[in-house]
Amino acid sequence: MREQHSDLAFVVGSAIDGKPLLAVSLGKAFADATGLKAVDIIKQISPEIKGGGGGQPDYATAGGKEPGGMASALKKAEEILS
Repeated sequence: MREQHSDLAFVVGSAIDGKPLLAVSLGKAFADATGLKAVDIIKQISPEIKGGGGGQPDYATAGGKEPGGMASALKKAEEILS
């Protein structure tokens, strides 16, 4: 999807077996225009789910221990991407 829509940025979250997971993906044009990096975003939002993560400038993931923090993690990501 990033290759077809380089201006795309998205954050997804899910809880699998009670464990929250987050992923951030940034298209090249979006990243170039904003200077944002997926790995930096994941490090800012993963504390909301009491977790941590890492990755690359264009794609990063995190796992955590607090699925109840998913809404606030996604809200924080929205604020960063806006």
